[in-house]
Amino acid sequence: MANKIVVSWVSFNNDPFERERNGSYREHDGQRIPGPTLELLFNEYSPVVGQINKIYLFVRRPRTPEHGGRSVHPREDDVAKELTAAIKQRANAPEVKLIYWETVASPTDHREIFIFTAEKLTQIRRENEKAEIVVNVSPGTPAAQTALLLALQARFAGDKVRAYQGTPIAKRREPRD
Repeated sequence: MANKIVVSWVSFNNDPFERERNGSYREHDGQRIPGPTLELLFNEYSPVVGQINKIYLFVRRPRTPEHGGRSVHPREDDVAKELTAAIKQRANAPEVKLIYWETVASPTDHREIFIFTAEKLTQIRRENEKAEIVVNVSPGTPAAQTALLLALQARFAGDKVRAYQGTPIAKRREPRD
């Protein structure tokens, strides 16, 4: 297996499976629709399927309770634990490491997201000096995606990094040979 790791925010709205507005799982033909992280790791058309040793999941964990309109899975921490379980159920699953962002900042606070992301990318690179880092830019809020991309451009993760953005099943075209 190649020495590749993934870095990704947990997608509150779509991990481990796509969700409806109320938080319940979306289904197609009676099956839950895999979210962006499961798609990256396990979809047969993913450019890295079967190549990932470890995945680092960034998880926002507010220090104060937040109230939202969801009736199912109201916390990102719950979604992260569910995603971890869904990954571990798969054959040849990579090791999962949750990296918590204990914060009072809003999930759209670019500055605070960037500070957290830059520090953690630097740490991940130090722990995995020779690994190729695959960054999943599909999940998370637009603010998290923006900050993650800025941190990559600033080269906090060093060399051997590539970004990946998945395409939801509903928007996919058939693969070309």
